Amino acid sequence: MSLRRGLLVAALAGGALLLAHARCGVPPDPPDVIAGPDGGGIGVSYEFTATAATPDDRKLAIRFDWGDGRPSGWSAYVASGDSVTMSHAWSSPGTYGIKAQAKATAGATSDWSEPHELVVTTNLPPSTPATPSGPWSAPKDSTCTFAASATDPNDDSIAVRFDWGDGDTSGWTDWGPSGWSGTKAHAWGRSGIYAVRAQAKDASEAHSA
Repeated sequence: MSLRRGLLVAALAGGALLLAHARCGVPPDPPDVIAGPDGGGIGVSYEFTATAATPDDRKLAIRFDWGDGRPSGWSAYVASGDSVTMSHAWSSPGTYGIKAQAKATAGATSDWSEPHELVVTTNLPPSTPATPSGPWSAPKDSTCTFAASATDPNDDSIAVRFDWGDGDTSGWTDWGPSGWSGTKAHAWGRSGIYAVRAQAKDASEAHSA
């Protein structure tokens, strides 16, 4: 009788372990490389984006480790493969390794992503460029030129780049003095409404928001 009881307990314990493992689920893959600036200034909030997926295509949440001892909370749950964007500001100069982690709805967590290095300096970043100037409409596949300007509080030289709103980002313009207007051209292959935005950086690699 004692032998049977021992086997029964072992079977139940094994079943409980299997059940606990099933409830935890399969952990998500580590998030993809984080998208965000490489340099910035103290006290300026910068956005970073991470994307992750689960092998079973279930929803997941993402959080960020900002490298300064103040990690973010978990995001709302999003579909597997969707991106999550959060912002953060650093109070001290230094080099920070920003990482992201994903969590499935069942609670299983991924490993941390590879770090994205951000250099924060006491140098103040350029101002955020105003809305780029350019055409409001154009035929599909036609090339359009846009211009944007920004100023630098340290009077450093600046360069400008454009987010075309279609998943493509221009390269940086040549360097110019604070307040100058940089231009780039782009063509859209599909009809639609696109929001064109601009970002500036200075010679110390401090980026505008």
